[in-house]
Amino acid sequence: MAADPQLSEALVKFHSPAQYDNRTTVLARLHQAGLLSEDIRQRAIDRMKELAVSGPDASWIEDEDWQKKVWHRLLNDEEREHLFEHVRQELVPRLVDLVGEWLSDATGDDDDPVESTLFWYYLAFGQRGDEDAAAEFDYARDFYNDERRSRPPSNDSWEPAAADDHGGQRGRHQAHGSHRSVFDDIDQ
Repeated sequence: MAADPQLSEALVKFHSPAQYDNRTTVLARLHQAGLLSEDIRQRAIDRMKELAVSGPDASWIEDEDWQKKVWHRLLNDEEREHLFEHVRQELVPRLVDLVGEWLSDATGDDDDPVESTLFWYYLAFGQRGDEDAAAEFDYARDFYNDERRSRPPSNDSWEPAAADDHGGQRGRHQAHGSHRSVFDDIDQ
């Protein structure tokens, strides 16, 4: 962090779903080691707060199966409560409108991050005794899944490249006589 002050700026620009972005793991480990400034930790929490509603992203929710993960280390109990309240106030009233927006990017694929988040929010709010919010997430998830499953999976239109086409596709071998190494772009 001292050698590269820009590193902290890059770390707080993680994407949704945050649980799959390695930057959050680095943030948690730095915090655990006492090397993360409070300002950067707060910026990471603010970013998660934003993604919790806009993504939507439930990566910050941790139950017994997720203990000792990133957000268990980065959030204290009060901050976790604030995130629940933020989602309750900002996401629940807009769920119907946002589901329509999220559906514009949805496919019929089995692994869908929006569906997963709606499920985790449903469970978490239900466990907290907030039956109204849990019911809203349950309804939104059902509606989202019904609409999403009527769409073709994202790989339905995939076709293999022609045998003689080397068009820069990943995994293709370089033409004979090429002096380019697969590692040439590392220093760039």
